[in-house]
Amino acid sequence: MLSSSFLCRFVFPLSLVPIGLASATGAQAQCLNPNLGIGTGSASDTVTLCAPLGFNFTFPNGSAHSAVSCDSNGRIFPVGADITDFSPSLAELLSDTTALCPLWTDQGGGTFDDVYCWSNGVDTATITWVDTRYNFGSVPFTVQAELHADGSFRYVYDERMRDVTFNADPVYVGFTDGNGLSSDPGPSDWSTIIGGSPISSGSSRVAYDNGRFDLSGIALDFTPNGIGGYTTTASTCGFAFVAPFGESCANAPPTSLRYTFGVFGAFNTTVGDDAMDMTPGIPMGHTDDSIRSAVLGFDIQFPDGTTTNAIDVDSNGRILPVGADGSDFTPSVGEMIGEASPHYNVFWTDLVPNATDASIDFFTNGASLATVTWRNCRQFGTLERVTVQAQLRPTALSVSGITIVFADTADFDSTKDLLIGASVGGGAADPGESDLSMDVSGFEPNIYEFFDAGVDVYDMQPVRPSPEIEFLSHPINGDVFEVLLSDMRSTHQGAFLMLGFSNLNLPLGIIGLPCTLYSDNAIPAIPIGTPGMPDALFSLSIQDVGTPLVIQGAILDPGINALGVDLTSALQAVTGN
Repeated sequence: MLSSSFLCRFVFPLSLVPIGLASATGAQAQCLNPNLGIGTGSASDTVTLCAPLGFNFTFPNGSAHSAVSCDSNGRIFPVGADITDFSPSLAELLSDTTALCPLWTDQGGGTFDDVYCWSNGVDTATITWVDTRYNFGSVPFTVQAELHADGSFRYVYDERMRDVTFNADPVYVGFTDGNGLSSDPGPSDWSTIIGGSPISSGSSRVAYDNGRFDLSGIALDFTPNGIGGYTTTASTCGFAFVAPFGESCANAPPTSLRYTFGVFGAFNTTVGDDAMDMTPGIPMGHTDDSIRSAVLGFDIQFPDGTTTNAIDVDSNGRILPVGADGSDFTPSVGEMIGEASPHYNVFWTDLVPNATDASIDFFTNGASLATVTWRNCRQFGTLERVTVQAQLRPTALSVSGITIVFADTADFDSTKDLLIGASVGGGAADPGESDLSMDVSGFEPNIYEFFDAGVDVYDMQPVRPSPEIEFLSHPINGDVFEVLLSDMRSTHQGAFLMLGFSNLNLPLGIIGLPCTLYSDNAIPAIPIGTPGMPDALFSLSIQDVGTPLVIQGAILDPGINALGVDLTSALQAVTGN
């Protein structure tokens, strides 16, 4: 648990890095207008009013309006001119009302779905879809339209959209005069003008892009060209970005638990050293005590023998059939056995998935592997965190029901109840606990180990894993970017932060170090923290936009390996707005 008594703060201004750093990466604009205004209360598939603008905005058909309607599905049109539409088509684009289409597709669904409106009352207004989602998808993103009194407008797409898959649904980005006044001009590829020549619609008042979405981190500016149409230019936006990657030193291999279907529906478990699959997943968007669904692309088998190609993921560490149950933060043997449906209890306890740098990530290749990773999830009421991964494989290819990798669970708080196991549900008889820290041959499809708070000692991963690096804020221009080294052993003699600008990805096994060096350490290693203390906080003052950063921790720890050096995984970041 963090305490000011052992955290050492080191503030390092980015302006002190070598000359030419910011200019070398190229100038990037601050595209997103920070003035969002207030939420309109929009829900999925609704139209709300953004009024008053305080000025007249001229739509592509030439009509001027002092208020606009906002469709939750990504359109802006004159008040009362149309209803919501989650299934755009070219025919509708040409024949329906005049409209701006920042991102016309099936948007919304979920807690965060809302449209925000703001105006300075003179010449600028913003309409922003804040943390919206595609068709109840797992990745939140923000889209903004900025309207100007001179008839120009701007669309801005945040970086998170690079992780959004729009499937086969149509997505339209552009503008239209509607009412059947224009013939089809054919699609434009807005991405081709990034750093290139503008696209002019000539005298046409319709232009659109409906191909693969490739505009994340981009702003599109539409300016009246004087002959009835618009000239479109594009620029990259300096959004701040940070994400973990790589692996720390292999000092303590993960413990894994593989469930195997035996005879007569029985479950067997095998303890192993399976590693986490490091393929990046997509955050599912869990809030505390919530359920999110995922489509695997292949069938898996639940303990009762049923198969399914979709699952529900409980933020509190369970995998269930879709619609089987709500989230549950109070594990018990009675509930596990009495649940109507079968389920896997991956790491069933009270977890918080939406704290800083925590998430539940989903990946599938649609054919042979899917993973659900509870990454850095805090235990409720504490700062202790766990990382656990469930690996799912097709029933047709493997008899393994599921493999659990306990990647980082050594800090499990023993004052919390925890249940690990698999259940057929339906009120079957209680078979009693199994010791899952060793191989178990079961005789029925219920198998579990219950760690009763304050009574049992958690032993699935008794060895503390390698030190971790995490971010507590984002590298935002004019703000402080905070990085935390944690889980360092009490025997360490000092910690250093390696700050560089590129990823070396250099394995060090040739010198006897079971680690990978990621940061190029362009700036001399910075000492942080206090010898023997488990955590150290580093603060970096950000004073520019567009600087790439690769950050890794190095710990001097005699006895940890032959060279007495421990390396963390890394953070990849880009400074921005």
